[in-house]
Amino acid sequence: MNKNTIINLIKEYVQIFIGIIIASIGLKAFLLPNGFLDGGATGIAILLSEKVNIDISVILVLVSIPFLIIGAYTIQKGF
Repeated sequence: MNKNTIINLIKEYVQIFIGIIIASIGLKAFLLPNGFLDGGATGIAILLSEKVNIDISVILVLVSIPFLIIGAYTIQKGF
């Protein structure tokens, strides 16, 4: 790997990290306290955490696993 590739890779990881931080702040500071629902895996996790009384972070990881598996198979077929 050359220097530009490594720098671009680091920039991508920093941007992903910032996106995760902003999304988690929005979830914990806005959606949950106000009783709003979101779509997709986050919405499913919010609903399940209210019904089962388990921390939303655990449920969000569990709900996301099938989507990660489907994404991995889709990407492998594309390449």
